[in-house]
Amino acid sequence: MQFNYVKTASSDYMPSFSQNSNRPVPDNGIGIFDNPADIERPIISAKELGTTVVEVPGQQDLIKAATSAIRFGATGIELATGQGGPTQPVGVESYGTEAREALRELGRANEVNFTSIHTPTQVGNLSGFNPQQGFIDEQRKQGVDEVKKAIKFAADVAGGGAVVVHTGEYNRPISEAPWAKETMSNGEERYKFLAYSEEPGRSLTYIVDKRTGRVVQDIRKSSIIREPVFKTAADLRKDGKTITGRRPSGAPVQDNDWVTVDGAYIDPSDNDQLFLRVPKWDKERTSFETQPLAWEDVEKRTLWYNSQVPKDKQLSPEEIAFRINITNNILQAKGSSLFYGRFYDDAVQARNKVKEALIYYEKLEKEIGEKDAWKLFREESSRHLGRSDLIAPEFKKPTEILKNMLFQQDNEMRHIHEASSAADARAAELQDQLTHSQRVQDYALQQTFKSYAEAGIAAMEETQKNPHIKKDVFVAPENIFPEQYGSHPDELIHIVKEGRKKMVEFLTSPTISDPHARIDKNGDIKRVENPYYRKGLSPAEAEKFADRHIKATFDTEHLALFWKNFTPRPGESKEETDQRFIKWHADMSKKVADSGIVGHVHLVDSMDGGHTHLPAGQGRLPLVNIVKYLKQVNPDATIVSEGHSENRRFGVDRQLTAAWRAFGTNIRGSDSPFMQQGGFGAPGRWEDVQYGYFREMQSPYFIFGPYAPSNDWTLWSQVPLE
Repeated sequence: MQFNYVKTASSDYMPSFSQNSNRPVPDNGIGIFDNPADIERPIISAKELGTTVVEVPGQQDLIKAATSAIRFGATGIELATGQGGPTQPVGVESYGTEAREALRELGRANEVNFTSIHTPTQVGNLSGFNPQQGFIDEQRKQGVDEVKKAIKFAADVAGGGAVVVHTGEYNRPISEAPWAKETMSNGEERYKFLAYSEEPGRSLTYIVDKRTGRVVQDIRKSSIIREPVFKTAADLRKDGKTITGRRPSGAPVQDNDWVTVDGAYIDPSDNDQLFLRVPKWDKERTSFETQPLAWEDVEKRTLWYNSQVPKDKQLSPEEIAFRINITNNILQAKGSSLFYGRFYDDAVQARNKVKEALIYYEKLEKEIGEKDAWKLFREESSRHLGRSDLIAPEFKKPTEILKNMLFQQDNEMRHIHEASSAADARAAELQDQLTHSQRVQDYALQQTFKSYAEAGIAAMEETQKNPHIKKDVFVAPENIFPEQYGSHPDELIHIVKEGRKKMVEFLTSPTISDPHARIDKNGDIKRVENPYYRKGLSPAEAEKFADRHIKATFDTEHLALFWKNFTPRPGESKEETDQRFIKWHADMSKKVADSGIVGHVHLVDSMDGGHTHLPAGQGRLPLVNIVKYLKQVNPDATIVSEGHSENRRFGVDRQLTAAWRAFGTNIRGSDSPFMQQGGFGAPGRWEDVQYGYFREMQSPYFIFGPYAPSNDWTLWSQVPLE
């Protein structure tokens, strides 16, 4: 199935977004939807389209919110929970056994399906990422715990369904994403998405220590990096030296490759060999040469580096920038160590001589007396100790002089020990950091996949054991903000599929990386016995469990948030840019549907990409076509309207009734052909009953709805009642 696009005089790519031919459609220059919703056969029935309700601290709990939604006709409800505590009775933990039973009874009595549980919005990711502090294990655990509590709540109250979790796994520059650029027909590459116009030159990313999750350095493209200029093979060839060695690939050494002072090839991926490089000496300035590196130079260095090393050792530009910075610091530490340690051997020998002399004169003073020993010491100190300054005009015991010398010698050696060894330790620490550092995305996603695997297993176990289960419980990451990973369809798909893979590993591998993150002396996380291991479960069976218990929540408006980052093409009008984005939105919706990961849908419209939660049919997105395709490809996916922004303006039922109207949903009896035509003369179109009295077969004998007077009681004479 394909989305319906119409061709206009100005464009070949403009989709229609009219939602329903039963109401006037403004002339927007894009065209009328050519496959309108059918009143006789709606795209989605009232029973299939649910709504979201939210608990509000001090005002509305989920029981009251669900009751209100049922009264205005909801047959499918998503329960959105908050994150509370001992002083704030919200969140799934604030609903005890009887409250959960009350929700179940409410659903049964009204034939309502609780489609999903939305975890608190405070759970912004399952990687544990905090922009100010890096990755916090406690934060990741708190997020996973909230999801597990919601899984239990979903099983108890809804009998299964989606447990929705926002994705925001780490902040990343939009311009750095692989989908951020496009190639024009003339071969020119341009940015399709940008967070802001300066982003390509000023974007910020992070390097993380994978042993701790700590951010060890932020890398900003606008920064200038300086490093020494090192001699290359070309420099030594000019000096007539022979170059030895070959690149790891087997290729010969190139002119711009680094070499040692003797002309041996240096492998740039070998941390130890990096310190065999030879900096160039500037005789005129009596200093070593240095060079500034802009980001463009870093990118060139990256290409040069990756041309020499195997694919599994290749690095990104930000990793190369970090590598340059850290090796500069290591060089400084090593230089400091050498500075203090260059006379260490001489200091040891001098101390040994003093110690030997002290032993000798302690014995001599006893044998010949202190004064004779002093005289002998004056004569021999210069010859034996090399210290003519020890010849004193007045008498002083030789052992006192030697003890003072030994004290000073010990202090000198202690200074060398402390300064030089500390510098060596710092250099070794920096080298460890170089070895164990990685890009923020590499660390973040491993944490994310692990979290979803843990949550998926919890959903599987709850589905297997909970007595109230009627359908699978599944954890469902939801796309949200463009500046955070997980918002783009490619990223959402990646999270779900890799989370499933990790769940399969947890279920079928006898050993895994230590969940407690204990490391060995090399800084690598230990392998331990797998606590999730299911003996006898095959990988194929585990894959089926993973597919059932990790799916995605697709939010149509959150995808539309990319609108503000969508860049116009040269000479393009705003309307043309908007039309091109609407097509992109439809194409990406189709991509998500085709991936087979969708288990739940948040149906929300958008005018221009704002996070405003418009109900379906009140914005510019082609939601009818999108949902039609989603239902075809993912028939079991549940759909709820989250378009609540107009509820205060038009009433709390707005987010649902507007969506029903947009999709041509029958008012009553959608499962009966007789009732589809109205039944007993009842109206069948929303235009006929927009302010109607739904539950009666005839007109009411009282005034209701927006025309009803105040309910405040007064005397017939309108005299105020004291």
